[in-house]
Amino acid sequence: MVKDTNTQSLQQGLGFKDVAIRPRASNYRMSEVKTTAQISKNIQLRRPIIGAPVPCISNEAMAIALAMSGGIGVVHRYQTPEAQAQTIKTIKDKVSSFIRPIQTILPGTSVLEAKDIIEKNSLPVLPVIDARSQFIKGIIQPQLIEQNADQSALVADIMISPATSKIKNGMSERHYREVFEQQGVAFMIVVDKSDRVMGLMTADDVLQADTTPVSSKDKNGRLMVGAAIGVDDEQRAKSIIEAGADAIFIESLNAHNKNVLKAVTSLRRMSGDYKFDVIVGNIATKDGARAVIDAGADAVVVGIGSCEQSTVLKGTGVGVPSISALMDVYAQCQLSQTPVIFGGVSHHGDVLSKAFAAGASGVMLGQVLAGCAESPADVKIHNNITYKLFQPVSRYYESGHIDYGESQYVQNEGSVKDLVEGVSHSIKRTLTLTGCLTLKDLAEQSEFIRISAN
Repeated sequence: MVKDTNTQSLQQGLGFKDVAIRPRASNYRMSEVKTTAQISKNIQLRRPIIGAPVPCISNEAMAIALAMSGGIGVVHRYQTPEAQAQTIKTIKDKVSSFIRPIQTILPGTSVLEAKDIIEKNSLPVLPVIDARSQFIKGIIQPQLIEQNADQSALVADIMISPATSKIKNGMSERHYREVFEQQGVAFMIVVDKSDRVMGLMTADDVLQADTTPVSSKDKNGRLMVGAAIGVDDEQRAKSIIEAGADAIFIESLNAHNKNVLKAVTSLRRMSGDYKFDVIVGNIATKDGARAVIDAGADAVVVGIGSCEQSTVLKGTGVGVPSISALMDVYAQCQLSQTPVIFGGVSHHGDVLSKAFAAGASGVMLGQVLAGCAESPADVKIHNNITYKLFQPVSRYYESGHIDYGESQYVQNEGSVKDLVEGVSHSIKRTLTLTGCLTLKDLAEQSEFIRISAN
């Protein structure tokens, strides 16, 4: 059938540069507005910033820093399933700002050497571990050494049982608090499920901690982390599910595809006793949103050729401008209360606020995060200014990549914490200017004004 070009009606697409958010009367101060948002059906973030799953961004340090700052990182899939799973385990085990690293000694160590270690490091306790199994065997405290006159004796001769001085990792913060309050102890040795020493937890750290921290944690007080998989990635999916990922991101250039929908359904069947959300991208239309939600998605990622710089738009001519895509998808997702994430934000500023106003519950940052201190991106210094090289996935793999932009050096943004706090501050300003208390209010109540092309 020949397309009738005389009767074809062309839709108008609006991007971020085409609109401004209309200001409204407000009853709120910046200290009162909230940036907390539901980025998927079961995951709420106090600062809904998501790190794009790109090799030059989403390493262990970045994911930890994002979670500690109230966002979440997504560990990339351009590595072996085993390496990806190990990164997730490391992040989940990093639970607590409560846990401090601690030195250990062997039973055959002399009391004199143990005394020297304790004094040099101002330690309240030294765990004694078995040389072969690495299991905790006992503990040494300064008072035990003071009571022992024979400094040439071995630690094994004076150590005491660790039974009342150890606690399992992975418990909730409330549980740790209750243990210290009820037992009145000054410290606890944190051990894993095999009784290997992980670190030291002190009463001061636990009892004086903020009871409503900004960090993103699961119900057991462990840092939250996401992980990316491809369409035909069943073995990888199993590995990261077992590693404890809180969200699994199924990545595809166009998720409105029968193979992607099958992958979503298959992932749902694999869940079993594990709890995780399935987030699917990328899409740009109402029909795409409806399809992935019907398949079982807990959130959708929007962004196919959404801006002028898009490599997909430049290379294929396919895409939907950002504001139009977000508003269409948001309208569809509202029917099932499914959150919307805008993917691949290349820079912060008005773009983020406009994305939230158009219906996003979360934003995925790409090259902005590459400039942070925690990113593993290559560093270049020019005229005493530090830059980092942002390389999208297309530079690592020739096909099947998501559109995260073009390779370029980006200026050092400082720490993730500082960046996220700055973004949060900007979003709060937008909320107060538009009379909105929450990001949900912003999506539901804000109005856009078309900016003249002239």
